Amino acid sequence: MRKSIISVLLVFVFIMTASLSVFAHPATLADGRESTASNLITIKKPDTASTSTVKTTYSVTGVGKEGVSICIYTYNGSEYVPQKDESGAVATYTIGSSGVFYRQIALKEGENRICVRAEADNGSYQLSYLTITVVNSSVMSDISSFSLNMQSKLNGWLN
Repeated sequence: MRKSIISVLLVFVFIMTASLSVFAHPATLADGRESTASNLITIKKPDTASTSTVKTTYSVTGVGKEGVSICIYTYNGSEYVPQKDESGAVATYTIGSSGVFYRQIALKEGENRICVRAEADNGSYQLSYLTITVVNSSVMSDISSFSLNMQSKLNGWLN
């Protein structure tokens, strides 16, 4: 009886360990690495691969298949490294039954290169590269005022 219980426990531990390793995102990603799948997630925000903001935090949102594991990487100048959670472990998230994912990311001033890595339970993965530029609020103000000025001039010429 004792051997049977130990055998069942060992099988249980093996199964749990095997299922955890399925979602083991790599410690780093080389720049320019390509996906093995293209239909695991669709990023909704940002709505383009390159965007700008005045905020130092940004929400990346999207939809994907239930059970897909998400990990967000940031570029450090030579490779992409995963974001960490409060305990220092690699932060991964699994898409639930709603199919929606949402992650808040911290940004530094200037260009932030981000890679969202989605991995299915069969080991296929999708990489989505984003560039989010944090600009000074005065720069955004200047751009807005220039745009309004040009629009009023164009309206004056056309009317």
